[in-house]
Amino acid sequence: MINSKKILVVVPARSGSKGIPGKNKKTINGIPLLAYPIIAANKSKYVDKIIFSSDSREMCDIANKYGAETPFLRPKELASDESVRSDMILHALSYVKENFRENFDILVFLEPTSPLTNENDIDTALDFFFKHNCESLVSVMESPTHHPEYAVELDSSTNIIKPFLRNSFNELPMNRQSLKPLYFFDGSLYISKIDKFIEKKEFYHEFTKGIVLDGNKSLEIDEPIDFLIAKEILKEYE
Repeated sequence: MINSKKILVVVPARSGSKGIPGKNKKTINGIPLLAYPIIAANKSKYVDKIIFSSDSREMCDIANKYGAETPFLRPKELASDESVRSDMILHALSYVKENFRENFDILVFLEPTSPLTNENDIDTALDFFFKHNCESLVSVMESPTHHPEYAVELDSSTNIIKPFLRNSFNELPMNRQSLKPLYFFDGSLYISKIDKFIEKKEFYHEFTKGIVLDGNKSLEIDEPIDFLIAKEILKEYE
């Protein structure tokens, strides 16, 4: 709880990962991927409850072991490749509202594919959320190398390139220090007032604010090599 507001964390993990079969159960330094956000949320000084949403009983059992509650199995129609994230979150919120004898004010959404997010990130973001009177907050990271000013189009027949945002290369700013800082969604952390999420059905809308967290939190586990990178980075946190 923070500022008399109760904090609900939702962690998702479905069984049908095609890119890396069984991805959410695979371990990094002996810990299943799905457990990382649960461990972080349990160490937070503000989180009141952690709900794990999955269509897999096996993964629910793992989540239970690490301290999450698994009061339901996610319906199959909310666990397919075509499923919309917001529908899954709304399902979890609806279940909690109808079946728990407590009301929650703030939703924190943490995905197993971002294992570098820790309890300090959660608490820092929640402090920011209330200090800046946020309705929705997402983590972002500055884009220092892939700035859109340097994006080019590639002609498929001649392989000639031309600037995407400028008329000619002479117009490109060659001094990076002169570029306006831009940011991208790093996917590591999402927070919203629950009533606002139910209204907007998304974290991204006209009232969304961004927070830059310390360190590089943008690593997402999408490819086998990402497990190796995360393993080495997480060793530094131990």
